[in-house]
Amino acid sequence: MIALVLAAAAAPMWVPVGMTASRLRVFVDKASLHEVEGRRQVRVRLGAPTAITGRIVLVYQDEEFDCRARQWRMLAFEAQDEDGKVVQRSTPAAAPPPLLPALDHTIGGEVARTVCAF
Repeated sequence: MIALVLAAAAAPMWVPVGMTASRLRVFVDKASLHEVEGRRQVRVRLGAPTAITGRIVLVYQDEEFDCRARQWRMLAFEAQDEDGKVVQRSTPAAAPPPLLPALDHTIGGEVARTVCAF
């Protein structure tokens, strides 16, 4: 069973991670961090001062990390416009997607390093 972070009970504690190649700022919500079956789940925020694509300016992703294997997967996401209105949302699949490598020298690798260091 997948436990999602979408409705984290604690107030967010956004920790800056870095910036993507397309200039999106990336943050991890340390308050949302929890473990499920030996893997860490956390909420990630991607944002830009202007639209990311279309009307989207902010994306929240619930991600899961296997720190020992240096792998990750996205469990769900929610995209918002500048007014905070949800314009796109994924729904968790019955079975989680496969884990992917968290590659060094990428923003994904940096997010994995940050999450696994908490």
